Amino acid sequence: MRAPGKLLTVITLTILTASIAFAASQAIRDIVSPLPSLDSQEFDNIEFSKPTQVDKKPTGNYNCQLRVYVSEPLSRWKDYTDYYYYEHAFLGFGIDTTLSIAYQETVTVTRTWDVSQNTLISDISNSNIEVFAVLFNSEDGGTGISDPLYEDPWGAPFTIHNVDAAAHATPGNPGSDGPSANSTHTVFIEEGTSQTCPNCPYVRAALKSLYESGDYNFLYSAMITDKGAYSYMVNNYNLTYVPSCYFDGGDDILVGGYSQESYYTDRLLSSGQREVPDLDLEVSMSYLGDYQIEFTVSITNNVFSNSAPDTPAAPTGPSAGLLEDEHIFSVAATDPESDQLYYMWDWGDEQSGWIGPFNSGETVNGNHTWSAEGEYSVSVKVKDQYDVESDWSDVRSVKVVRRGNANGDDLINVGDAVFMVSYVFRGGAAPEPIEAGNANCDAWTNVGDAVYLVSYVFRGGLPPGCY
Repeated sequence: MRAPGKLLTVITLTILTASIAFAASQAIRDIVSPLPSLDSQEFDNIEFSKPTQVDKKPTGNYNCQLRVYVSEPLSRWKDYTDYYYYEHAFLGFGIDTTLSIAYQETVTVTRTWDVSQNTLISDISNSNIEVFAVLFNSEDGGTGISDPLYEDPWGAPFTIHNVDAAAHATPGNPGSDGPSANSTHTVFIEEGTSQTCPNCPYVRAALKSLYESGDYNFLYSAMITDKGAYSYMVNNYNLTYVPSCYFDGGDDILVGGYSQESYYTDRLLSSGQREVPDLDLEVSMSYLGDYQIEFTVSITNNVFSNSAPDTPAAPTGPSAGLLEDEHIFSVAATDPESDQLYYMWDWGDEQSGWIGPFNSGETVNGNHTWSAEGEYSVSVKVKDQYDVESDWSDVRSVKVVRRGNANGDDLINVGDAVFMVSYVFRGGAAPEPIEAGNANCDAWTNVGDAVYLVSYVFRGGLPPGCY
């Protein structure tokens, strides 16, 4: 065992070299290797926020990237201290493939992996081998940044593909993803690290402590950039500094060497509470001998996919009508899944409640009576049986007038009598609606209505109406 005094010297040297490493990083940031090393103090005055997210809409299938990480629980490789071994160190991908899984479909994939797929090793042990099965959502989850010190204003952007499920297995010990008291799913951390990084041991120690505590529902893999993980981390995350931890595919990021566990637990809880698709993920593995393993991954898509109903066309119905009369409008909406539909009408003066259910494509009538003259816009929207709503339809305009208001000027006076005389005797324009000129309510718009209006205006007769 190494003497405590020497270990203290290593840690002291780590702290002293932090500022030197950062200064050098500005000059070699774009050099392929080595990656700059940062400690936590470089970021004390920088406010970190969650990456920019984009809205997601349900799709027919669950589309993902399935990756199976082959790792060693206790690595053969030591960290910068040259004393402590890495935990869960990445050896290679057993699977890295795109899947599209229909609702209620189960996909099962079986593969083998052996040491010939990693040129850095020549053997593996039955008692020190494991796999992580991880599902990365294929949808664009927004933009993350790997270089928060870069100007203009962020540097090293990458596209987030959120982890929706992760599971772990060792030979003879299968595992599955699942929720816990503080998470909706098993969080997966990719620990970007390097053996030449003086601040990386802080991250290794913190993750090891948290994992062994069992208080948090997460898995992690040490992605050692100088042991085969460099290309993957740069291509997928635009990795700029080590150490850098990527939580759930970049849902959250921690750049720099922090020893305080709260930096990790805050991000574990944040990512762990993210809403994820309803999936079943299971993984099992066995050791076949001759430095070869076999593993099986099973994924079931339980995500109920439901699209919004199609937005209805504008309702059909009259363009003009009489005050206090009932007016009938019609519409027919469809739903992509042929779900039953409920209708809500906007009459311009009030809205109806939800009316239904009706079959998809069925013609539905809506009836309304207006109590004030004016121009009204009638529209309708629908929702399906799962309460997913369409947009409002285009409007149908309708002008509502009183009986006797033949010229549509909102007044009943001599002008309406003149309008009716012109319509009846001189072929002038007709009232709109035609019923507006039917002052005596006899179902005919003719000379009798003109006489009725003259009597009302000049002789004090009854106002237009049905008596």
